[in-house]
Amino acid sequence: IGQLRAALRAASQNKQNFAPPFHAFEYGYSPKEMLVNCKYLSKHHEEKAKESKKLVPASAARGRAHVQQNGFRLNVGYTNGAGFHNGTTTARCLRSMFSFHDTKHINVMCYALSGDDKSEERQKIKSACAGGWTEGSSMSDLQLATKVANDNVHVLVDSTGYTMKYRAEFLAMSTVPILLSFHGFPGTMAAKFIHYLSSDPRTAPPEYQSFYTEKLALVPYTYLINDHKQSRRE
Repeated sequence: IGQLRAALRAASQNKQNFAPPFHAFEYGYSPKEMLVNCKYLSKHHEEKAKESKKLVPASAARGRAHVQQNGFRLNVGYTNGAGFHNGTTTARCLRSMFSFHDTKHINVMCYALSGDDKSEERQKIKSACAGGWTEGSSMSDLQLATKVANDNVHVLVDSTGYTMKYRAEFLAMSTVPILLSFHGFPGTMAAKFIHYLSSDPRTAPPEYQSFYTEKLALVPYTYLINDHKQSRRE
């Protein structure tokens, strides 16, 4: 652990991240070290996306006026780097969540960033995305960011974070009014392009909240919802 922390300090002096953020949880880094590690990774992705972002159309989905024009419905988009595959905890835990949205007020859209694994979980999620389903595995980051802008998404929910098959440059290019990190990655991404992070008082207690760059959307009990009726049918 001492060697890993020394390597992180050396990398941070060069303004570089050292460890994949999700694996860094296993290395015993302090909250401040985790923040520094993610900060330089996010900055790297932001720099790579800077020029392409200029080509992404501005979002028309800003302000109350657009929500009113949309029949007072919010367009909420969910994106997942692993394509909502059943091999991920996220898909297995969230598969019923999408159908619980109040469709009078929420128009659910999904952006699957990996191909179809033909799983029951993926199909269930897809069937609940009444606002549209985008197969994004063959789309570039610029194409994805443009699609989200043209879909007039009000809130884009990233359920990947810095985990498997993440597409941070797509997120960095996005012009969506609100971008929220949810479920996939429990820590900060330390990214200017991530506005909110869904968490809870146990995962992000007051004494650690200064180590998040996102605004924290804290929910009671736990943010880590699960599909218990499917996983424990007895």
